[in-house]
Order: sequence, then structure tokens, then C-alpha cells
Amino acid sequence: MKQLSTPVVRAAVVLCLLPLAFASCPKAVDFNAYFMHNAKDNFQNRIDDVAKALRDTDADVMCLQEVWLESSMASLLSLLRDKYPYHFSYLHFDQQNIRKPGSAMGWVEYIKFRLAVFSSCSATDAFKLTRSFLPCVYRAGCMDGDSSLFKCAVDNCAAQIKSMNADCISCLGLMQGGGARGMYYGCMPNPSNRLNKMNAPGLMMLSKKPMTDLYYRDFWPGKDMIVKRGYIAANVPEIGRVVCTHLTALFDEYMEYDLTKGSNLAQQAEEINHLIDAFGEDDHLLMGDLNTGPIDTADKNSPGEGPENFKLLMGAGYTAPYLDQDGRCTYCANNPLTNTRSNHVIDHMLVKGNMVTLKAVERIIDEVEPAALSDHYGIKANVCPSR
Repeated sequence: MKQLSTPVVRAAVVLCLLPLAFASCPKAVDFNAYFMHNAKDNFQNRIDDVAKALRDTDADVMCLQEVWLESSMASLLSLLRDKYPYHFSYLHFDQQNIRKPGSAMGWVEYIKFRLAVFSSCSATDAFKLTRSFLPCVYRAGCMDGDSSLFKCAVDNCAAQIKSMNADCISCLGLMQGGGARGMYYGCMPNPSNRLNKMNAPGLMMLSKKPMTDLYYRDFWPGKDMIVKRGYIAANVPEIGRVVCTHLTALFDEYMEYDLTKGSNLAQQAEEINHLIDAFGEDDHLLMGDLNTGPIDTADKNSPGEGPENFKLLMGAGYTAPYLDQDGRCTYCANNPLTNTRSNHVIDHMLVKGNMVTLKAVERIIDEVEPAALSDHYGIKANVCPSR
């Protein structure tokens, strides 16, 4: 029998071992959990199933978006804490506790904490809502349905909006799909659900191992926002710098009342430029629902989403391995929780620099039967050292 040459044997061994090498690389997951009310959906019914789907990915680090309420975050973490003991958000006291632990409080502070009710809207906000805001939107005809209620309110009742806590306005807007009941239980003071502040950017990072140099930054510090935008940055063991964000959505109507950007596209472009300026040439992995994507994808009927803004990212030196290795839509017409007739790739894992290479990048959590787990599908990748 003719023996194979040594180079051929070596090549065969390498090919056999490649999948094992990729499998040993740390794994990252990006997922927009969509924990907000929709006319078709009560998000609270999905939390257990979302937790199971996330656990099954066995990711080392995860970037989640649209985890808006402290109560939702606590419910999700209670199901994942054993596997992901390290986590962080805009609300977090540290990377293992949303709230300051009672053991770290003085007795006066602890008593005050136990007696307080934390929510997006205060009792004062509730009074202003019924006394001035709702009468204003009613007089302005905002209930007529010709345009979105909040766009109409921003145009006609800005003074009433500004008199209320920005988190309250944001919560009411995000929970309005659940009707009066959804807005009350999600946003108003409720002694039976007393720890329910607004995670205003909706972001949360989870990790199997302790993260370092961990922080949250606003894109628009000092501005009251209908939806607060910013990012979480952290050094993650065996991966390096990871940035988790959720950029402005490109709705037709511009609703921010404390900014003068004129359009969602312009606001999103400034957020992208902020990221480029903040991280410069530093190697990092950028994950999130970026709400922008190219025209040329695996879904040939994709019209793109703000492709000019996606070009800003590519022009700054980011690469998009998902587009090459999978490229299917992440916000898709076949998902019953969406309101789109076309397919878009707007969720991304982008790489800056030569620190890591993404392998086996694929779409995940994309089942729609028996029920979709979000209006977005997720992305998973093996994050392998480049050298």
C-alpha cells in the first residue's frame, strides 16, 4: 500500500483539528431580547424561554439589548446567575449586584432602602401625567391615530414632558404596547414590585469570568432622552476589549425632545462617530443592535438600513465577519413579532484591529415556532486569538 507523504498527513491532521481549535476559543453572543410590550406579545411570558436559549449558547460573554426594566433584569439574572455570575448595566452597583448589598449599607441607609419604592415614574410624575400631560395630548389630538402618540406629544406637549422624569417618559413610551395595565405595572410605583427602576439604555453584559475596566458611557450626557443611548465597555478574559451598544433606530419620525439632530439618521451617525473617537485604533469587539446595515447581504431582497452610516463603521477600519460567514437577516419579515415586510441585517459583531478573529459566526435564536423569542435574531461567534 502506498504511504501518504508527511505533508499530506500533516494537512489532514490540521483539517481534523481545526473544528476543535475553534471550539476551544471563547464564545460571544449578541442578542436583542426585546423586553418591551408589543400588541402581539407580552414580553414577560418570554423571559424563562429567553434565559434557556441564552444558557444553551454556552457563551463566555454576552451583549444584550432591550432589557429595559430592573424587574425583568432581575428575573433573567436569577435564571442565569449560576452560569453568568458577572454582569453589568447602567443600573448596576458592581458586576455582581444590581443594587448595593444590604451587608454594605449602614443601618439607616438599609432602613431607608427597605421602605422605599423604586420605579421609573415617581408619585409626582404620576400626578403630572394625569393632571397636565394626558390633558395636553388629548387637546392636541394625539389620540386620533394620525401619527404616533409620542411624536405628537413631543411636537405639542414638550413643556409637560420636560416637567417629568426622563426615565418615566421613556418607560411609558416603551411599555405603551401593553396598554394602561402594561404602563402601570412597568412604570408606576408599585409596593409589590418595589425594585423596578428603568435601565434606560436597555443594555446588559454577562460574563462567566470577572470583567475589568468596566463602565457605562452616555452618547448624550446631560440630555433627557425618549430612549437613552450609550455603551458598556469591558475587558473580558481571553477576549480583550468588548463594547456593547444599541444605536438609534431609524424610524421615519424623530421624537427626541432635548436634542436638535433633526433626524434619527443624523443622531445615529454622531453615535457612530462617538464610538470611533472613544476607541480610536484600539483593538476591540463591537457588539449590538446597531440599527444600520449594508445593502449587499446574503438576503438579496434586503434594502439595507442606513447603509451610509454602516459605511462610516467600515471606513473606520471595522470588519464584519458575520456578513461573510452567514449574512442572513437578523430583523426579518418571517418573524411574527416584527412589523417589517423586508429583511435587514442590523445586529452585528464588528472587529477592530488584529487582536482576534471571529470564527463560525452564525445566526442563532431564530426559531419562530412555537413562538419567536424576540423580534430580533441573535449572533454567535468563536472569538479566537489572531496570533
